[in-house]
Amino acid sequence: MWTFKDIFTNYSIFLGRRFYLKEKLKFLLHLKKDFEEMKFQVKTTQSKQEFLGEKVLYHNLYAGNFQKAKVVLATYYDTPAYELGNKDYQPFNGGESKFSAFYKLIFPISILLLAIVVFYYLFYPQIIQTGVWSFKGIIGLIFLFFAFLLIKHYRNGMPMRKNYIRNTSSILSMILYAKKVGKNSDIAFAFLDGGTTTHHGRTMLREILSNKKVKVIYLDSIGSKGDVHIFTDNTSNLNLAEVYEHQKDKSLSEFGDILITSGEYKENRVVVHTKEFEEDIEHVEGKLNHLVDVLEQIISKLK
Repeated sequence: MWTFKDIFTNYSIFLGRRFYLKEKLKFLLHLKKDFEEMKFQVKTTQSKQEFLGEKVLYHNLYAGNFQKAKVVLATYYDTPAYELGNKDYQPFNGGESKFSAFYKLIFPISILLLAIVVFYYLFYPQIIQTGVWSFKGIIGLIFLFFAFLLIKHYRNGMPMRKNYIRNTSSILSMILYAKKVGKNSDIAFAFLDGGTTTHHGRTMLREILSNKKVKVIYLDSIGSKGDVHIFTDNTSNLNLAEVYEHQKDKSLSEFGDILITSGEYKENRVVVHTKEFEEDIEHVEGKLNHLVDVLEQIISKLK
C-alpha cells in the first residue's frame, strides 16, 4: 500500500493542477484506482451545464456505499484560475465574485488587444497593397488563427500552478481518512467538480442524496496555515487544540451539515492565505493526520 509521500507526490505535484477537462479526467482516473485498491465501490457521474455561453461537462466521483452511508465527506477537486495580486480566499462562497470573473478575463483580453495591434501595424498595410492571399496576408491570417486558439485556451483565465491549499489538502485528508476507516464503514466520499466556478458538482451531489437521511461534511482548504474552524448547527464541544467551533449561518446550509476549513478567523469569517504553504512534508503529514483525528471525533458524534 502506498505511503503518504506517494499520495502527496501524486495528488499535489503530478496531479496538482486540475483546471482543464483532460487534467480533471486524469485526476479522477488515478483517484478511482486508489479507492478501488482500498476495496471501495467507486462511481463517476457526468452532467452538462451552460457556463459563459458554452456547454460544460462536470464530473463527480463517489466512493463507498451511498445506500448505507450515514455520513458523506465531500470536497471539490477542481483548481482555480490565477487572480492577479490576490493571496486571500474566503471558503464557502456561493459563487464567483465579480472580481474573480474580471481577473479571468484580463489575460484573454490582453491577448486579443495585442493581436489586434500587431495585425494592424505589421500585416494590415501590406494586405491593403498586395491583397489577402499574398505571402504577408497569409502569414497575417495564420497569426490571427493562432491568437484565436490562444484566447480560446485561456478563455477561463490562467490556471493556478500550486494548489495544495485550495484544495488538494482536503482531498488528501479524505484519502487518509478512507484508508483509516476502510471499505466496510458507513462513511462515503464525494469529490465534486465546479467548486471554483459554478458549484454544479455540489448540485449533482444533492440530487443523489435528496431522498436519503445522511449528514454531509464539506471540506475546503483544510490544510492551510492557521486554526481549524468548524461551522455547524449544533456545537459538539470537541475540546481539541487549535480547533474552534462556530454557529453555522443558514446561508451555508447548501454546502453541507458541517463545514470545516483552516485559516484566520476575523469578522465572522475565515480568511485563507492561499500562497502560504509548509514545504516540510513531515509537517504536512502531521497536520493532515491531526485533521483526520478531528474528522474521526466529529463523525463519532454524528453516528
